[in-house]
Amino acid sequence: MSNLEEKAFKEGILYRNKQLVKSCNYQLLVYKLTSIIKKGDKEAFVAMLLDYSKPQKEPAISVFDEDLKDVQQFKTAAYAFLMGLSQLDQKSVNNA
Repeated sequence: MSNLEEKAFKEGILYRNKQLVKSCNYQLLVYKLTSIIKKGDKEAFVAMLLDYSKPQKEPAISVFDEDLKDVQQFKTAAYAFLMGLSQLDQKSVNNA
């Protein structure tokens, strides 16, 4: 796993723990993000994360603020983020 993938994965876990409270929100977000990743639209991906961040007033994910060289690099980071987002830990289970 590259440094970018590892960073995106960890930020996915943090986002899940800090942002999402209900599992229905989580499932909908994963579906929407997956569709956006397939299109390779970094701006729409970041906008979706911001939309889900607003209620908790938390900052956006920093890994996507970086200059990703191409669409494939964005997709790699975005899928790593989704893998982290999909991780369940005890805190996430208790909040669902």
